[in-house]
Amino acid sequence: MPSVHAVAIATRNFTLYHDLIDALRARDLHFTSLDIGEEVPSSVGVVITGDGDDVHFPCPVVVVPAYPRATRRPIAEVEAAIDAAIGHLRGGIDRIVIGIDPGKCPGVAVLADGFPINTYHLTDMKDLRGIVRNVRRYHGGAMVARVGNGSPAERDAAIGVLLREGLEVQVVDESGSTREARDPHVNAAIRIAKYCPVIEALRPDDRSPRPEKR
Repeated sequence: MPSVHAVAIATRNFTLYHDLIDALRARDLHFTSLDIGEEVPSSVGVVITGDGDDVHFPCPVVVVPAYPRATRRPIAEVEAAIDAAIGHLRGGIDRIVIGIDPGKCPGVAVLADGFPINTYHLTDMKDLRGIVRNVRRYHGGAMVARVGNGSPAERDAAIGVLLREGLEVQVVDESGSTREARDPHVNAAIRIAKYCPVIEALRPDDRSPRPEKR
C-alpha cells in the first residue's frame, strides 16, 4: 500500500482551487485533485475543500471558510488551510510557536511541534493579527509567541498585538544568533522560535498590553 503523504484538493470553487494549487506548488508540496464524491486514494492523508462543498471523506478534511470568487482574495486563508493540512499529515499538532524577528523588515515563522510550516515577511506589525487568527482557526492546541529582543519599537509593537490577541509572549535573547545571507529575517524568526533563550515571559492578564506602533 502506498504511504500516506499527499494533500488532496476537492472543491467546486474554481478560484479557491487555483489559489490552492498555486500555494501548494510554491511550497513544493505533493498534492492531487479530486472530484466531489470521488473515491480517495490510499496515498491521500488530508483533503482541503471549501465551506460550500459539503464533502464527506474517510480522512481528515480542512475547510476554507467563505472563500470569495473574486479578484481580491484572502490568500492568508489558503496558507492557513495548508498549514492545517500539514499538521494532519504529521499526525496532529500539540503546540504552535510563532517566532517574530522584529525590525524594519520583520520576519515571522509558524512552527508546529518544532517543524516550520509557514513563514511571512511583514510590512506592518498589525498584520500579526491575521496570522494569529488564521492559525487559531485551524489549530486548537497550545500556542505561544516568541519575539526577539532587538529593535525595541518594533518588538514592543509586536508584543502589543500578540497580547491583545490573547497569546502568551516570550521575549528571547537573539544576540547570539547569526544571520544567514538567504532570507535572513525569516531564518532569524525560525531560530527565535526554536533556540533563543527566554529573558521575559508575558501573559495577557499579567499587565496592560504595550501600545502598538503608530
